[in-house]
Amino acid sequence: MQDYTMQFEELQDKLSEALVQLQPEQLHEVCDFAKIDTAKPSRKHTLLKKISTEVDNVIEKEEETIALTFLRALIAYANDAKERAEPPPPQAAAETSVSHEAEALSILQKQYAALQESFLESTKKIEEEMAKLTTRGMTGQQRRADLTQPLAPRHLHCLK
Repeated sequence: MQDYTMQFEELQDKLSEALVQLQPEQLHEVCDFAKIDTAKPSRKHTLLKKISTEVDNVIEKEEETIALTFLRALIAYANDAKERAEPPPPQAAAETSVSHEAEALSILQKQYAALQESFLESTKKIEEEMAKLTTRGMTGQQRRADLTQPLAPRHLHCLK
């Protein structure tokens, strides 16, 4: 749990850094992405508070791996919203199109990497739990087997 706490704190710091740099319109986009209900004309401070509250709720109520995946996706989306808002230098239309495709590919790669990491963490956790249960089951079966074995003939004289 301590490891997850450190990860949550680091990711929350990264998210805060990304969100503070956004304009209210971009924060509305982040809220829409995270399915956070907002009144359209909202101040930046209000939007930041709503996002922070939602992140806290997810961390408290969801499993660690789900919460980590949510945070990573939100950070990636916020960073991408910032990059989309920055005016591109004057370029030919074809170069701009290729740039947008490369950007979209980059976003998908980041999201895929976050999902893969989450999947690996979940798989590892499940395997550890299965190993614990298997070990418990084996020791329980051994105890039952020891109790149900007939007494050896050399011990029968003790019963007389």
